Amino acid sequence: IGDTIYAGAGQMDVADTTRVFQGLAPAATSASTAKTWYVNDTATASDSWTIGLGSDTNPGTRNAPLRTLRAAMDSALAGDTILVDAGIFSEVDTVVAFSETCVIHIDTNNITLLGVDSNVTVIDPVGDSGVTGWYGIYADTQSGLSIRNLAVRGAYDGIKFVNVDTSAISGDSASANGNIGIHILNRSDTNTLTNNLCLQNAASGIKIATTSNGNTLTGNTANANGQYGIWTDFASGGVLSGNVTRSNGYSGIL
Repeated sequence: IGDTIYAGAGQMDVADTTRVFQGLAPAATSASTAKTWYVNDTATASDSWTIGLGSDTNPGTRNAPLRTLRAAMDSALAGDTILVDAGIFSEVDTVVAFSETCVIHIDTNNITLLGVDSNVTVIDPVGDSGVTGWYGIYADTQSGLSIRNLAVRGAYDGIKFVNVDTSAISGDSASANGNIGIHILNRSDTNTLTNNLCLQNAASGIKIATTSNGNTLTGNTANANGQYGIWTDFASGGVLSGNVTRSNGYSGIL
């Protein structure tokens, strides 16, 4: 199944076949689940994973979940899963080495971050989404990550991977961010992006850049972004298939 591209104003609609640039990418490895950590806000409405209110003094169990993603990440080891229940998560975590901020900095390999559903588990950092260096989810130099079934909005980049390999972003909504919904860059190789929704970001819905090779994008929707739906820039060895782009400012796929 090919990518479907719907032009912006003044452009003709184009149906694109499957785009292969220099070969197939291997599938991302999934993180193992050695231990599960539970995170919840301070309400129980619409909850699925937990039956208690979140507090960072809790042990992070189903009955007594943690309140912040940072607390869960501080406890998690490689292979662990973090289950994030319904709620809006807006805490700020500083990436000291880069003078950047985010709601969660994933600094361990083989971590699974799993929301209930992208309609109810929402990461929305407090601050100006137009400020460079303001991210929802940020990871650098990791591998084997899995981020699924949550929403990121109101950041500069919703989800940002820097030199992250063999990881998966699936079923997420990265929309209404000040720059890019999902940004994969700086030698981030052999990742998979599947069935994500990237709408109304100021620049691009998805950007794969700066020698990030062998990435596979399948079934994503990137509509109504300010510039491009999907932008591949100095990236090779990957596959785009079954993606839909509509009403983007410049073009659907570049």
